[in-house]
Amino acid sequence: MTTEIMTWWLKDFDLRMKKENRNVLLFMDNCGSHPPLKLGNVRIIMLPPNSTSIFQPMDQGVIQSFKLAYKKTILNYVVSKSFKKVDLEKVDDAITVLDAIGWINISLNQLKKETIVK
Repeated sequence: MTTEIMTWWLKDFDLRMKKENRNVLLFMDNCGSHPPLKLGNVRIIMLPPNSTSIFQPMDQGVIQSFKLAYKKTILNYVVSKSFKKVDLEKVDDAITVLDAIGWINISLNQLKKETIVK
């Protein structure tokens, strides 16, 4: 996510809420890409710094475990290419969106039920 994309999305969302005559209160964490905008129909409340793990419990373990499994899957891919004598500088050019989707699936399946429950 970039500030430009988030700004565009927020302005578009505000416009849609104005057309629907709705007012929205939107809570956002202090991610660097979240701009503090003043909008007409969307009011943004920024959560305090370092409070993400309190307000977003998925950040406490599930997302971290998923990211770790995903990075491990990518590393396994790169290592397998190195054994096949593939030029490692060109490995990233060969990675497709389909590869990434497959790695996401593998990583999600590696998550333990206990991690999600806790």
